Amino acid sequence: QELVALGAANALGAFFQSFPVFGALSRTAVAANAGASTPLFGVYVVLVVLLSMFALPEALYFVPWAALGALIMVACIDLLQFGEFVRLWRVSKRDLITFAVAFVCTLTLGVELGLGIAVGVSLLLVIYRSARPHTALLCEVRDRPGDWRNVRSAGGAVTQRDSRVLAFRFDSDLYFANASFFVRKIHLLLARFKAVRLVVVDMSGVNSIDASALRALAELYADLARWEHRRVLLYFAAVKESVRDTFTAGKLFKDDAAFAEHVYWTVEDAAAHWRTKHATDEDEAVDDGGGDDDGDDDDDDSGGAVGDGGSGSDVEDDEAEFEKFVFGNPMRRGSARQRARYWTSKVPKALRKEALHRAPAVEWVPLLVRNWRSYVVGDLVAGLTVGVMSVPQGIAYAALAGMPPVFGLYASLVPVLVYAALGSSRQLSLGATALVSLLTGETLTQVVGVTPGTPQYVSAAFGLALLAGLLQMALGALHAGFIVVFLSTSVINGFTTAAGILIGLSQLKHIVGVDVTSGSRPWHVLGDVFGQAPLWNWWTVGTGVVAIGVLLVVRELNRRVRFLRERFRIPGALIVTVLGALVSWAASFEARGVRVVGPIERSLPAPVLPSLASAGIMVPGAALIALVGVAESVAVASHYAALRGYTLRPSQELVALGAANALGAFFQSFPVFGALSRTAVAANAGASTPLFGVYVVLVVLLSMFALPEALYFVPWAALGALIMVACIDLLQFGEFVRLWRVSKRDLITFAVAFVCTLTLGVELGLGIAVGVSLLLVIYRSARPHTALLCEVRDRPGDWRNVRSAGGAVTQRDSRVLAFRFDSDLYFANASFFVRKIHLLLARFKAVRLVVVDMSGVNSIDASALRALAELYADLARWEHRRVLLYFAAVKESVRDTFTAGKLFKDDAAFAEHVYWTVEDAAAHWRTKHATDEDEAVDDGGGDDDGDDDDDDSGGAVGDGGSGSDVEDDEAEFEKFVFGNPMRRGSARQRARYWTSKVPKALRKEALHRAPAVEWVPLLVRNWRSYVVGDLVAGLTVGVMSVPQGIAYAALAGMPPVFGLYASLVPVLVYAALGSSRQLSLGATALVSLLTGETLTQVVGVTPGTPQYVSAAFGLALLAGLLQMALGALHAGFIVVFLSTSVINGFTTAAGILIGLSQLKHIVGVDVTSGSRPWHVLGDVFGQAPLWNWWTVGTGVVAIGVLLVVRELNRRVRFLRERFRIPGALIVTVLGALVSWAASFEARGVRVVGPIERSLPAPVLPSLASAGIMVPGAALIALVGVAESVAVASHYAALRGYTLRPSQELVALG
Repeated sequence: QELVALGAANALGAFFQSFPVFGALSRTAVAANAGASTPLFGVYVVLVVLLSMFALPEALYFVPWAALGALIMVACIDLLQFGEFVRLWRVSKRDLITFAVAFVCTLTLGVELGLGIAVGVSLLLVIYRSARPHTALLCEVRDRPGDWRNVRSAGGAVTQRDSRVLAFRFDSDLYFANASFFVRKIHLLLARFKAVRLVVVDMSGVNSIDASALRALAELYADLARWEHRRVLLYFAAVKESVRDTFTAGKLFKDDAAFAEHVYWTVEDAAAHWRTKHATDEDEAVDDGGGDDDGDDDDDDSGGAVGDGGSGSDVEDDEAEFEKFVFGNPMRRGSARQRARYWTSKVPKALRKEALHRAPAVEWVPLLVRNWRSYVVGDLVAGLTVGVMSVPQGIAYAALAGMPPVFGLYASLVPVLVYAALGSSRQLSLGATALVSLLTGETLTQVVGVTPGTPQYVSAAFGLALLAGLLQMALGALHAGFIVVFLSTSVINGFTTAAGILIGLSQLKHIVGVDVTSGSRPWHVLGDVFGQAPLWNWWTVGTGVVAIGVLLVVRELNRRVRFLRERFRIPGALIVTVLGALVSWAASFEARGVRVVGPIERSLPAPVLPSLASAGIMVPGAALIALVGVAESVAVASHYAALRGYTLRPSQELVALGAANALGAFFQSFPVFGALSRTAVAANAGASTPLFGVYVVLVVLLSMFALPEALYFVPWAALGALIMVACIDLLQFGEFVRLWRVSKRDLITFAVAFVCTLTLGVELGLGIAVGVSLLLVIYRSARPHTALLCEVRDRPGDWRNVRSAGGAVTQRDSRVLAFRFDSDLYFANASFFVRKIHLLLARFKAVRLVVVDMSGVNSIDASALRALAELYADLARWEHRRVLLYFAAVKESVRDTFTAGKLFKDDAAFAEHVYWTVEDAAAHWRTKHATDEDEAVDDGGGDDDGDDDDDDSGGAVGDGGSGSDVEDDEAEFEKFVFGNPMRRGSARQRARYWTSKVPKALRKEALHRAPAVEWVPLLVRNWRSYVVGDLVAGLTVGVMSVPQGIAYAALAGMPPVFGLYASLVPVLVYAALGSSRQLSLGATALVSLLTGETLTQVVGVTPGTPQYVSAAFGLALLAGLLQMALGALHAGFIVVFLSTSVINGFTTAAGILIGLSQLKHIVGVDVTSGSRPWHVLGDVFGQAPLWNWWTVGTGVVAIGVLLVVRELNRRVRFLRERFRIPGALIVTVLGALVSWAASFEARGVRVVGPIERSLPAPVLPSLASAGIMVPGAALIALVGVAESVAVASHYAALRGYTLRPSQELVALG
């Protein structure tokens, strides 16, 4: 609701001459301390501003700009966060890096670009955490058989009783973003430990699983069934009810017996069952003693060296590594000199490891030398087979990409050789593919606007390949292979299904022999083709139909006959091409009007310089091509790497594919990637090393030089048929049924990707699909699973999730609330964690202790640590009662962060707040507070909070609890635990149940959008105190808003009066829609700076001109509309995606830039060189002889007064908590008086000048530059909302009411 409110304030304000405004920390603090109780205090602020505009314009005329500049400079002190360097060095080096990146980039590259990079860093952190969750290898505790613990946290107390059994824990929900990581972890462990026959996955940290992950598990089962010529079993332990349901719905196991065989309650149950069943195989057990915590988040591309089998030396090496891992290297715990020597000694090893990592041939060349006969024969057969497929497919896909035929052959030359040298896959066949060819054609025709087949088009295609390759190489060099997984299976299937239809339709013109000129949308193609039915060439139609029939027959034979499927596939493409050419030559097809390939040049591709003339507009297309191509290639290569038992390295694949495209672009190649069909043929034909690609190149060269006359006669109808039949593999209509059964959310993403791609085009459709994938990751990260815990009725001390425990739970003491958080706690979800606790406390009035079960939290960052510290401060005075916060089941890494970050002042405070179990915490508190037993009220309530909803509505918050509240909670608790019986009834009953919810949902949404429903009754009951408080707050904030508004208008490049206008209509709109009762809206330093930067640097207009002013209104309108849209969609979770370290680094740099920008007002000179620090300082001190010393004196005195007032307000308790001295007002009034008395204007001191006596007339904001202003508007919206919601949330928590982030977006907008 805050998104809605803030958006509305900006959007409507833009029509009344307001530039972007948001909540200000200083004015909000003043309002809260002055007694603001409802948003109506904003009305009094508006009245004060209007009074100043109409009654005091003459006084404001004389205010010196030096005084206003001093006001802004002193305000910037609050933006500086240099203390963060020390704190982050102590707490989190990763957060220190993000702080430094944001600070340096903003200071040197400017606010716009700096903030953009900061946002990018934040999103990359979210993506990395999502794609690389915490994992752990489990071993049994030495003296406690059956007790499986993390080898790292258990230290030397663990042992490996049976090396055939490997236990592995995954501490995250399992979904598309990390499913491939999960599979690769198991692959790496199995490649390292040769004796393993059973993998047990501890699923205690997995709360949900999606369709993509379910498919990955099914494929993993197939891989393990024939892993390196041995069968490995996969069991699951500690599987939660929701995951069990997904296993059943998705039919992961064929029947109940198979389910019972693979799913167990504990790791020990699974291991014991397997040992009993395989007791006769005991002689196979080899104690390899190895272990690997895998608790880090690294890319793990290097894996372990994979040979053909285990040996005694392998076992000894594993034991030594296990010892080093568990006990650590003693030099890491020594003196500073020893630690420095230890880390210095690692540098050469790291460089050597990176060099080997970039040379995959180091692994397969020794195998080739040892088995050269079988390997060379296999590669030769695979190369010849794939080569004869590559020729017709290359020509066909070149046409699909809009390129002349010969370039389809060129694409199978240099790129294939480059990949053979650098690729880590030994079976991947590189070349043109249907999807990437379609994307290439769409990008060049729709985005770049060049005509297919022309020299400009061909050169642009080379440039597109170069851009895609460079992007891939950069990501690979940074080990950013994890990025390629961010297309969920449902999204990619929806996209490929639509793309398959589009590709198939695009070939209709070749099948019937007519041209399509209207466009590439389905209705355009069908309209053109069938509208020209009288012009169809029936020889062409016959050729196409026969070719399709032959290809379909061959396809079915290859699928159904086992020998053909596994050993030798009939080359249907080759048969159709050869027969088509022969019939075409014999029957003189060209003379009968059948279109043929035509002449193919007999020459090698000469080196060229790819055209980058349109690089700027090609970058998004190149990024999408890189994303789809790499995702497709890595998925295929991973499958065959798993089957052949070697390690695929995604980051090295990025480098290899990128180098193949980048170097290929200089030898006339358009974008190429790995093809599923050709890779399957290569693997089945016996490809064992990437050298099979050399034989593919030789076959293609032979075709180019020996068979160009034969290729001349190949009918385009045959090649079109080839592409159409190949598209059948892209169609995934069966996904509709499967996803309906498994996951409705995945079904929606499938449908969105399918419909958008089919109707809006491949480029835009894929962009939306990628956006949907990223939003899903962001949503899951920002809204992890949580649960309210209660004790099991007959087992005191056993705390369980109220949802999974059903009716077996009870609430023994309603003063104690236990809450579990099932995710790492970091900047993306820290505010959600705090709000969940706020909502629970607002609902259950009797609670005095909150115990947080941290068993699902593996790490915590600096942002979350700060949020916890603020939460402690909030709870210390929550609704006039003190609530304590205890932590239970805290892992070692989190304990270390608590200590390093000084969350607790000493060891005694740590021991008072951190416990091993929830029951320990509750028991300690009860013992300590036994005398307060009479306060306990059994409210019986419970809420699982296991859903991922936005929870903006929360619960209604009153002034206190009552008996009726308790009864309502008990009834809701019963309904929650046992469920509404109509939800489990017949189809008619279920339909009636859900239909009955619609009016309630609409009523809830209406109330949600009208926050006044909550505070108006309070105003009516306590109108005297509320009106007085609001009046005092409004008058106080109003007198601050006048000088600050004028000063911040100048910072934004606007005339002074617009700073006053910004405190009129937006403030009134927010008072009607905002859910915060203390937030003070108006111009702020950060947003004013961003406004000025966007309009001058991006739009390129001159500050103060009518065009500039109108563009500022347009910028406010765009920011407001964006906020309102996000708020209406309940997307308030998006505003948390700036970590504390990133926003602190940005604001620190911005504070310096803002302060430096005011130096010109302090000394009375102009700055013309630019806004970078060196430009400003050079201009200011380069004009030292021109300084106006009256201006300098005014500025220095004003700064001194403001600093003194600031320190008094900070140090004197009464001033800090009750009444702040209005320093801004004092400086403004004194400055105006002295300026008037001493005739400052005559002495060359710059003053504000005349201010118009008029209300802001309605205007139409200028959107002439809307396209280029959108990124700036988005950054302004992001920063402004993050700042506003953070301030508003703090005061909402102190006053005990619910803030609604989505409504804030609407109100601000």
